[in-house]
Amino acid sequence: MSLAPSTFNSYRAALKSLDCFCREHNIELTLPVTTDLLCLWVTRNALRLSHSSIRTYLHGIGTMHTLLGHPNPVDGADLVWRAYLGAKRVQDGETTVEKRLPITVELLLQLERWQNVDSSDGRMQRAAMWLGTCGLLRSGEFVLRDKDSVLLKRCNLSFRNEEGHERGMNDKTVTYMQVRLDRSKTDQQQAGVNVVVSHPTALQTMRSYLAYRSKQTETEALFLSQNGKPLTYNELMQRTRALLLAA
Repeated sequence: MSLAPSTFNSYRAALKSLDCFCREHNIELTLPVTTDLLCLWVTRNALRLSHSSIRTYLHGIGTMHTLLGHPNPVDGADLVWRAYLGAKRVQDGETTVEKRLPITVELLLQLERWQNVDSSDGRMQRAAMWLGTCGLLRSGEFVLRDKDSVLLKRCNLSFRNEEGHERGMNDKTVTYMQVRLDRSKTDQQQAGVNVVVSHPTALQTMRSYLAYRSKQTETEALFLSQNGKPLTYNELMQRTRALLLAA
């Protein structure tokens, strides 16, 4: 219970990756693992996993050893971290490694002409992309990513004027939106935090979407598809990729 569910799942994935490597090469996986085995695993994944994932997995393997009562094979293992630095250098000079570029305001503006604003789902997608980008939100904070997601609801969004007073979304004095996150990755105790989004286009896209969802209740998901189901991470990614390809 000392680990957040997402962190535990990441560490479990690290052990699973190591287990798959051992099965692939007919190696018996026993704990604690050896330095040689970890170096071989890092080398095998130098162009399969990003170096940041390799680092996270190494820490995960070490932590899981500790939790299971074994010595941490990563702590102070100079050869393992030299192997990691080698993988990082290979990736830095390897053009075949996929670079994941950010979704920026400039990119969203380029995608505007390809957005379908004639349907509720099209307006929802557009509003979600602008809110996520301008609010610097993680995907799990505004769409349904997994069973542990804390769904963003309509009541978590408000429109406010310069003095911070809540107003109707079409009030001419509105200067920003406020999003209340009840929980996030860095807020495991659920203290909550308010996020301010003031980009004019983000405001406009949200108003356009909510106008289509006029009958939406305060307790429903903020981003609700025409079929009545919350917008999921996979749907958001698929539609975003389609827009990028179209552009």
